[in-house]
Amino acid sequence: MKYYLMAWNKTFQFTGRSRRSEYFWFVVINLVISLGIALISVVFGPAAYEVGLGILGLFSILILFPSLSLMARRFHDMNLSAWLILPFLIISVFIQAQVNSGLEPGLLTSAAAIVQLLIQITLCFFAGTPGPNKYGPDPKEISTPMPQTKQKQREETVGVALPKGKETTPTKIPDDPFKGYDG
Repeated sequence: MKYYLMAWNKTFQFTGRSRRSEYFWFVVINLVISLGIALISVVFGPAAYEVGLGILGLFSILILFPSLSLMARRFHDMNLSAWLILPFLIISVFIQAQVNSGLEPGLLTSAAAIVQLLIQITLCFFAGTPGPNKYGPDPKEISTPMPQTKQKQREETVGVALPKGKETTPTKIPDDPFKGYDG
């Protein structure tokens, strides 16, 4: 779920790189949601079928920008241009037009669906470029927690806090720190 929310948080971020796990979980969770909507619309009969298709269409529009930005970052992770999204979009529009036309899907539609599936598999399972590339640092290195330093925190001074800007740091250590002390 962490990676799914991460993709939503980066909806309009078309720069940088994303890990395979971020893309994989985004696709899987959206697929489960879409199948759930479709199943509910089929179970409740013909009246709910059209409502279900409408909800599915709205959901598809809702996930459009997060999907595109995530695809761009995955292509960047493999050191490829985000312009490779364009063939994916053209294939998607072509398949949708064929489905909406009511005609039997032909060989071209099937081939387009296979190409689209291959692109999805590539983005889900092919590793990115190890280390930094021209699109940014390796996302595996960024998401790894930084080791804790052993440096002690600065101890606060005892006494009344001065307003900000009026704090002074001594520049010279006094010669006799106990001068004037009668203890």
